[in-house]
Amino acid sequence: MEETLILLPGWMGTKQIYKKLIESAPVNCQVVFINYKDIMPGGNLEQFSSGLKEFINRKNLSNISLVGHSLGGAFAIKFAADHPNLIKKLYLVDAEGIRGSEGFFQAFWKTLPRSKNGFLRMLRNLPYLFKHIILNFRLGVFAYTAHLQDEISRIKVSTTIMWGSKDYITPLWQGQKLHQMISGSKFIIVQDVTHHWIFFNPEKFWENFRIDKH
Repeated sequence: MEETLILLPGWMGTKQIYKKLIESAPVNCQVVFINYKDIMPGGNLEQFSSGLKEFINRKNLSNISLVGHSLGGAFAIKFAADHPNLIKKLYLVDAEGIRGSEGFFQAFWKTLPRSKNGFLRMLRNLPYLFKHIILNFRLGVFAYTAHLQDEISRIKVSTTIMWGSKDYITPLWQGQKLHQMISGSKFIIVQDVTHHWIFFNPEKFWENFRIDKH
């Protein structure tokens, strides 16, 4: 039976950014990319869980694994807590949802690119940012302020957490804390990569995905 992977991207993450990940999926996996504007019209973040549920029903999707990267991880946590019967597996990749002691602007500062390629990627995303400015602003605030302790404690679905060892946006301790809080979860440290490894090195995700199946 074909497996459906619903991919919840990071902040300002477009389908083009995750293209390599999507195109390198195993033959028995259908990757469904979620564009937040399609399920949260008007930028109302409270509509996320109900909007994604309606999307799943409308597309008649089944055998679902939910993959949340960064901001998408926070939304994946909320959905897994609210609708555990709709998914069979949860993958959290360098997920937001655990806050440190820093304030909003400190957290935002950490997300600024530290390489030429990262800076160019940010510039390419600016048209998308301004086209959906209200939604992207709300998503950004949510990403850097979300502390989902209650939702995390309610997760019962099988969960695998993958984390870059050199992540400077969501540091490794946040992944370790998620692992401690989600009963029975698996924790995989992806060595020598930072926060955005899932679209720069998608083969590392699929390698760990296959290992996780066995």
